[in-house]
Amino acid sequence: MLLFGCLIVYGLGLVLVMAITFIAFWHDSTTPKTHLMSWVVLILASLFWPITLPSILRALIRQRAAARQQHRQQQTAGQTAQASSFPQRPQMER
Repeated sequence: MLLFGCLIVYGLGLVLVMAITFIAFWHDSTTPKTHLMSWVVLILASLFWPITLPSILRALIRQRAAARQQHRQQQTAGQTAQASSFPQRPQMER
């Protein structure tokens, strides 16, 4: 029973990683779909998913964090540009 449960968990991980890597591979325009070595790497990455899944997730998290930081910098730069474009009111002397 424990072996069956382990096989189910392994199978689910394999399908998940196969789907993630296949989608990334399919959308990659730099690699031809007929290249045999690309398919071999895709299959090996899926079979060794306990090793590859953490690195895939780490890369995705880093990409999203970098994109979020870049978006914040653009917003800050836009707010600074807007603030400096308003005309300054002359100061009255007392």
